[in-house]
Amino acid sequence: MTVLLSIDPGESTGYLVMLAETGEIVNYGTTDGWHMLDTLMDTHRPDSIILEAFRLYPHQSRVQIGSAFPAVQVIGAVRYMAELRNILVYQQMASSVKMLIPPAGLGRHEQDAWRHAEAFRRKIKKGAT
Repeated sequence: MTVLLSIDPGESTGYLVMLAETGEIVNYGTTDGWHMLDTLMDTHRPDSIILEAFRLYPHQSRVQIGSAFPAVQVIGAVRYMAELRNILVYQQMASSVKMLIPPAGLGRHEQDAWRHAEAFRRKIKKGAT
């Protein structure tokens, strides 16, 4: 089975572990920043990690003044942890997955993590990765 770990990075980071062949959700939750993501990598041994990409657009720049950019920090930490474990990392823009409707019972950040996992899973099925 191909295991995907999908991450919606930020101050509150959503994560979801999914089996690519079936779409079965194995684990999901929310954590502070990158805490426990290394444990998830070691426990579930994902083949790929899918991250929501971060872009600072001009219309968002004023509200980001003084920000420590927690999403960017999480992305950097995850990329480093993944490199140590030889796990492939892919990034997707949030706008590219918003049309997908997640299953009930997931929190807001977990829903975004599901959207990224499901979009990536569909790409795999089409042979587009």
